[in-house]
Amino acid sequence: MGQPVMGREREQRHRRDSGSIKATERDFELLGFVGEQYAVTVVQLGRLIERRLDTARSLRDRWKRAGWIDSAMLTTTAPSFLWLTGRGARVRSSAFRVWQPNHGLAAHIQAVTDVRIHLERALRLGSGSASAQSPGGSLFPVEASEGISPTVFCTQGVAGSPLRSSSR
Repeated sequence: MGQPVMGREREQRHRRDSGSIKATERDFELLGFVGEQYAVTVVQLGRLIERRLDTARSLRDRWKRAGWIDSAMLTTTAPSFLWLTGRGARVRSSAFRVWQPNHGLAAHIQAVTDVRIHLERALRLGSGSASAQSPGGSLFPVEASEGISPTVFCTQGVAGSPLRSSSR
């Protein structure tokens, strides 16, 4: 049973789009988040999709095969980061410029992204509806015409006042 019949071997056909990676709605949302934050760690990606680390790594690898992101270790104390490539920014139609990896900013970007993920999750859960906002969706959308990154929300308080004062 399972043995091919002599002379009747079947020729396998391949789909025209075989091997290509199609962007899903979740991909669009998450790639947008990555573009807004400049970069995220693979651990943060796992928290965004509410899945285990190996699932986040698989998603990162899929995006890398598609050419949408690059990924590398930027610090010795943090997991690998991922950021949009020019192709990824075009797929997402990102209004933000493509980030060039900067080792000096990696820890800052990681901390700001942790704060944003925590705030968005807390605000989503506090809204009374767990489905009020999808993971990776932005509760703090920044319009393209503003030309600023959402990281501003972590450095400014209400009405533009600083969240903490510095005495430099």
